[in-house]
Amino acid sequence: MSDTPLARRFLAPALAVVAVAAIAAGAILLSRHSGTTTEPPPLHLLDLGTAPSSAADSSNGPAAGPPTLTAPLPPNPARLPVRTLPAGPAPQATVVALARALGLSSDPLRTNNGWQLVSGERRLTVTDTAGWPWTLGPSLNPGGPIRCHVIDRQLGRLCPGPGGPRITIPPPNPILPASPPVTASPVPMPITPLPAPNRPTDAEALAAARPVLSALGLGTAPTQVQRMPGQVQVIADPVLDGLPTTGFETRLMVDAHRQLTGGTGWLGTPTAGQEYPLISAAAALAGLPWPATGVHCGGTTCPRPEVVDARLGLALRWDTSGRPVLVPAWIYQMHGQSAPLVAIAVDPRYWSQDNPSNQPSATSGGGSGSEPGGAAKTGQPGSTPSTPLMPTR
Repeated sequence: MSDTPLARRFLAPALAVVAVAAIAAGAILLSRHSGTTTEPPPLHLLDLGTAPSSAADSSNGPAAGPPTLTAPLPPNPARLPVRTLPAGPAPQATVVALARALGLSSDPLRTNNGWQLVSGERRLTVTDTAGWPWTLGPSLNPGGPIRCHVIDRQLGRLCPGPGGPRITIPPPNPILPASPPVTASPVPMPITPLPAPNRPTDAEALAAARPVLSALGLGTAPTQVQRMPGQVQVIADPVLDGLPTTGFETRLMVDAHRQLTGGTGWLGTPTAGQEYPLISAAAALAGLPWPATGVHCGGTTCPRPEVVDARLGLALRWDTSGRPVLVPAWIYQMHGQSAPLVAIAVDPRYWSQDNPSNQPSATSGGGSGSEPGGAAKTGQPGSTPSTPLMPTR
């Protein structure tokens, strides 16, 4: 284009528009990178875990310090979100899908605080609290409702059956004989502990649990078989966005006949909420309240604990309103211990000062996440999770 007055007349306004647009775009980019990110609110948790100490406790001499490290600690990302769980009544379709995966054929019924379903000798309960925790256990009345009108003055209501009369309701005022006076203390009898069952095998227990875990979106979650006196459990720990969880597990009890007799878990799908700055694994470990004096093991001092591995994950906690949340946490694997050591990874500057316990303490495993309850802080009340029931991301 030739540089004529006419050309400059039309070109000047166009250049002015481009200049204004460039200035506006630069202002937007500057605002995005100028550190004006909204500060997250304080975490109001009932169990904050441990707060890094600013000075050593000198009341009983020099602090013993953190455990020794046998593996390098991993780097940490700058920020991670806290996960919340949905509130409101659990969707009926979700409850039915879980029941069918558990092998229950009945339909769920609404109660005052959730859903209940009785099928044979098993009862499924889903609570309306945040996260929709569920429990599978024995039904209160495996034989169904009993209707009979045979009443005995001393024995109460009787029902005839194949084995003779059966007491179902005690009398309101039973006549009991006078108890003789006790003149001697009873001799304590030794109790033989129940052995850990050999059946089902680990493979059989995992096979029985697999349909339920798949329905919950935990088909690829890390699982373990735990044998306790008289009980075999399959434990699955969800992985959310590549982060392991602690305290948010699903447990399924399997009997010797490879039948599911009990279980606990969550139907709600966690969603990412507010992001928080994190501290390093070394800083969180150094801030744990290790005893100022050595703990004695018999006649000698116990050796210092050893950290053999550390991972960044999510720990189940409850806020001061009783609502469950998954908080970024460092999970340390200790030498010779099956339960990990857990410490909150959120920067302590964002910890609320109104923690009712006011006594920081280390947390082993997922103990603090074993009591589901409360209502979710955020989420879509009554929203139906997509299939699977609780997808693992």
